[in-house]
Amino acid sequence: MNRPILFCNTIKCLKGKAFVFIALAFPFFLFSQNENHIKYDTSVFTDRKVDCIYAKSNFIITMNNDTVYFLYLNDLKKDKRKVTINGFDIKANKLFSFNVNIEKLDELKDPRCSITTFWIRNDKLYFEVTEKMYEYEQNDAKEYVYKTTINKDKDYQPFPLSNGNILFYKNYLGLYKVNNNIYLNSPDKSTAWYLYDIDKKEIIKSNQYLDFPRPTLTYFEPMDNLCMNNSHIFYSPVNEYKIRIYDFNLQPVDSIVLKKDNWVEFDKDREQKTLDKYKEGMDIINDLSDYIWFKTSAIMRLFASDNYLIVMYRNIIEGKPQYLYDVWQIQNNKYSLIAENINDNNIKEENRLLPFNSIILKDNVIIRLTEKTPIKKEYFKSEEKYQKAVEKYQLDNDCILTIDKLKLEK
Repeated sequence: MNRPILFCNTIKCLKGKAFVFIALAFPFFLFSQNENHIKYDTSVFTDRKVDCIYAKSNFIITMNNDTVYFLYLNDLKKDKRKVTINGFDIKANKLFSFNVNIEKLDELKDPRCSITTFWIRNDKLYFEVTEKMYEYEQNDAKEYVYKTTINKDKDYQPFPLSNGNILFYKNYLGLYKVNNNIYLNSPDKSTAWYLYDIDKKEIIKSNQYLDFPRPTLTYFEPMDNLCMNNSHIFYSPVNEYKIRIYDFNLQPVDSIVLKKDNWVEFDKDREQKTLDKYKEGMDIINDLSDYIWFKTSAIMRLFASDNYLIVMYRNIIEGKPQYLYDVWQIQNNKYSLIAENINDNNIKEENRLLPFNSIILKDNVIIRLTEKTPIKKEYFKSEEKYQKAVEKYQLDNDCILTIDKLKLEK
């Protein structure tokens, strides 16, 4: 396979704004000697059938204490009056689910809109849909009931912090129109954040702009370049291997900088050439896609717990793009690289992270949502025949949603 597989969804309900989600599958080549750091532990099979190919982009996953919660957005196509939230107790390996009435989520009346994120904190549940957040509270029967609606800027995504506050973050290079001419918003204002007290419903730390050297990269998703643990926020400007670390008051406290062999940064002149020629978002995407995916390196996803930081990135090895990841151990606010250049293709299938699956990192435990088929590898004489059988099954059937638990080991 010489080209990535692209799955694109444009969310039109975001007024004046369109996100493009691009999930891709690249071949893997780089040899890794770090397999012993990530070990498969167990799987829990749900009774839920999901689309084998598109399910990855239709899950929202979150965590509260020792429980992972997730919902399947395709459920909203069947019934916009309620949504099923699934829970997985990490310590007990126990699955459960409950329904929530969502008739108060007014924006869902627009068929182009959907829930963009949700989270649970103490006895409260929150949904975000574009320009609003909806707060629910548990009643005496332990059911979540609607309480209030909170307005928000559609460009900012909420990230709940462990201290109860909300970090609102935007990473978007927008377009605006003047006298029929389309212009890009100022690149130095493409990325910003602020702090919000959701109990008092007030801003407690005003807007701060962040360094994001190549703003047009915001057109290409997913780029999960922001995450947090119970004490710090981790942020990367994407085009370089630099992880900036902040406290919960948005003050910089540390950074991780690593020089990678073969790292190819997004060329500023190449970007400007495209911006001079095109002003429409899709034209910019079409002109830059091959260059970005095949010729540049980038930080793609960050996952943090109190003990570990996983950095997933794309690098150019022997002229080919590959997805790799590093593991950093966190101890006494010090960061030590314990595994580098891990490549899923060169380790046992059960130990793979799988780059675009929904993943949660808790302490040294990795929770991974996976779409599995009943096809057994041991029944095939070659990897090629096994893969063909899996691909054929995925085209014609639904998969079984499975929760895999892996463990990071020193």
